[in-house]
Amino acid sequence: MSISKIQIIFATIIAVLLAELHFILIHYTSWLPSSDPLFTWQQWHIDVNTLLILGITWTGTWLFCRTKQVYNQILLAMITGALLGALFGPVVTGWISPLGTIFIRLLKMIIVPLVFASLILGILSLGDVKKIGRIGVKTITYFIVTTMLAILIGLLLANMICPGKYIATEEREKYEKMYQDQVKKSTQPVEFNLSKMLINTVPTNPLDAMVKSDMLAIIFFAMFFGIALTTIAPEKQAILTKAFEGINDTMIQMVLWIMKIAPIGVFCLMADTSSQTGLSFLNALLVYILVVLTGYALQVVVVYGSFLRILAKVGLWEFLRKVWAVEMVAFSTSSSSATLPLTLRCADEEFHIPKEIGGFVISLGATINMNGTALYLGVATLFIAQVFQVPLDWSQQAAILIVATVSAIGTPGIPGGSIVFLSLILEMVHIPALGIALVFGVDRILDMFRTTINVMGDVTAALVVRASEEKRNKAMQ
Repeated sequence: MSISKIQIIFATIIAVLLAELHFILIHYTSWLPSSDPLFTWQQWHIDVNTLLILGITWTGTWLFCRTKQVYNQILLAMITGALLGALFGPVVTGWISPLGTIFIRLLKMIIVPLVFASLILGILSLGDVKKIGRIGVKTITYFIVTTMLAILIGLLLANMICPGKYIATEEREKYEKMYQDQVKKSTQPVEFNLSKMLINTVPTNPLDAMVKSDMLAIIFFAMFFGIALTTIAPEKQAILTKAFEGINDTMIQMVLWIMKIAPIGVFCLMADTSSQTGLSFLNALLVYILVVLTGYALQVVVVYGSFLRILAKVGLWEFLRKVWAVEMVAFSTSSSSATLPLTLRCADEEFHIPKEIGGFVISLGATINMNGTALYLGVATLFIAQVFQVPLDWSQQAAILIVATVSAIGTPGIPGGSIVFLSLILEMVHIPALGIALVFGVDRILDMFRTTINVMGDVTAALVVRASEEKRNKAMQ
């Protein structure tokens, strides 16, 4: 028997079982409201919802079996879970919601070690801090400035358009009722105290900060540790470097494993969410996607275009034409790391950037320059906060700006790496992590775009640094 026939049989069995379950729950329990029959055959009364479940389940299961890419499976799981959740209701989906909770806990489990190892390795990639000198300072300054501008664009658009508010008022009230304890905790007034925030950023006990997931303290210690590590004897540094590389590689492997079960987790989360709130959030999700893509367009035209024209003396359209091949690879692989060899070749052959500048800036950028990821984290956080009606004042959004900037630096250059850091930021501002399910299904699409923005930012940085060095050399002659 061919694989296609097996997939058809499997999809048919699953669809029939779920349709029969829906039929039984309608006619023999009070869990689901009964509806007028679509047609009657002897004692059997078939309604339209049962037929919908039969069609949705068969189509979704068959496409899921045919699809090999995990992100396509996640998108299918999101759509199917949302539709079936709305049809089955909260009583039934409550049986599978623990699987979604376990998926969220798996993501949270790896946050601290991944952030710690990623940041330390990012600093170590700079080499001897004292030797970085002028080019290193320019490069890092550029990365920080453009990353913060990207987040600001995202936060401004999300505040202006408010994609999460496109959910109907009654549906948002259901969210608030579902998570009233967490929402109440989130809406308590926050007194902003800059000196206290700075003091608390320095941990008295780094291990205690890790246990409590105090991310600002963890980030400070990781950066301080990484800088100190670059100054010790090379043979001792090599030992710890290999250890952190091992931790980082292990965490990334765990991310990849978790991503393999992500379709199951997303299906359960979306089924539970839509059973409670209905499908009105799909309108908000479309607006959310448009907000992110608008932010990316502004980042390219306004931020990159200005830096290229004013500092690098390169036209935006000329730049886009020369990096087109690189952007297509970045778009298709969703990985800055996988695109790195082609990016380096483009910098050398298309823009004639000296290898000592291009190699340093672009290689470093593939690790810590994540403008697209930073913008996405800002918009996604505000979108989920708006869905849950969690107001975020300016001090909390300033904290998001800081943490998203540093999180973008620590995001691994692999598909889906930013989802882990999104759960980190949600935890920081007390937003239910269940909201990740609302954006997870379209994450693959946005991941392709944000990787393109990240890689484009690396080449832009190399051009700006080259122009700055050329200007300095001419002034010294």
